[in-house]
Amino acid sequence: MKLGIDINSGERPFQELLEGVLFSSAKYKDSLFYIIGNADKVRESFPKIDSITNIRLINAVDVIGMDESPLAAVRRKKNSSVCIGVKLLKEKKIDIFFSPGNTGATVVASVLELGLLPGLKKPAMATFLPRQDDNGETLILDVGANPEAKEEYFFQNAQLGSMFYHGIIDKKDVSVGLLNMGTEYGKGSNFIKKVHQMLSNIEGFQGNVEPYNIIDGSVDVVICDGFTGNTVIKVCETYQRFLLTKMETYFSKILNASWWSRIFLGKMLCSSFFGNSASPKRKKRLSHLFMPRFYGAAVLLGVNGLVLIGHGKCSKSDVMNAIDFAGYLIDKDIYQNVLKNWKKNK
Repeated sequence: MKLGIDINSGERPFQELLEGVLFSSAKYKDSLFYIIGNADKVRESFPKIDSITNIRLINAVDVIGMDESPLAAVRRKKNSSVCIGVKLLKEKKIDIFFSPGNTGATVVASVLELGLLPGLKKPAMATFLPRQDDNGETLILDVGANPEAKEEYFFQNAQLGSMFYHGIIDKKDVSVGLLNMGTEYGKGSNFIKKVHQMLSNIEGFQGNVEPYNIIDGSVDVVICDGFTGNTVIKVCETYQRFLLTKMETYFSKILNASWWSRIFLGKMLCSSFFGNSASPKRKKRLSHLFMPRFYGAAVLLGVNGLVLIGHGKCSKSDVMNAIDFAGYLIDKDIYQNVLKNWKKNK
């Protein structure tokens, strides 16, 4: 695997992102990691980086800020880490590109440089969410590539989502649902009703679904516009932090309670997670209960190449998980499988 990683972008210090790459480079010794960023600053912070045999430094002077206009920035900053990374992917010098930077800029650069699959109107970002029964995961798209969508985008996203899910989960009969305000036929705006009618021609379409269906495992792929999808995943991320904080507070109170309360409520259970303090290691172990198997980045479906887009607040562990995800996508040859199935259905 040859993986390009943008460490210039995002809201975290580049040193933290780089630490994630260095950890993964030791884990995947047979892979090549192309670190795209300010080479001088990287060498200043990590003097021994040139001695790591499976790491290559790609100098990128410009950075596209999170608040910049995507199209204007991509056209103006050709030497930005995002533009350089996508170009390396086009030239097949890397197999997959990951950036935690400006989402719009990464999408625009990918479309302009790589192009779209034949007949596709717009790409879509897709990510997984966990299920309450631990039986698989639910794919939701779009989660941010296109805030405004047309009926045709929904239809094509349903096709892309089904192909991607089949390839990565290896499930034959993939079920698809349209995110709506109710499951009954006829719910939603006139636009959503038209989308529902169009999606009825998709194999595996189950009709309307509500947000709880994303978590309860009743559908494999959930289709929505990018604005709604992005809102859903951010609410889920926020609620995860809220839930973990409440559990930490609750268990800490139990540990400080009287002896009979500890026995009644299970001191050993509490201690297994927190001990006498909520250490980062215990927090991480507990947080994994609420995480899908594939997280750390969303995949940009529909462009001619594998592009992963991370959260702006992407942490060291997120980078490591994104790299794990990238390796899985390469091993399963996801891009070629989606491309082959897409062309077959055109």
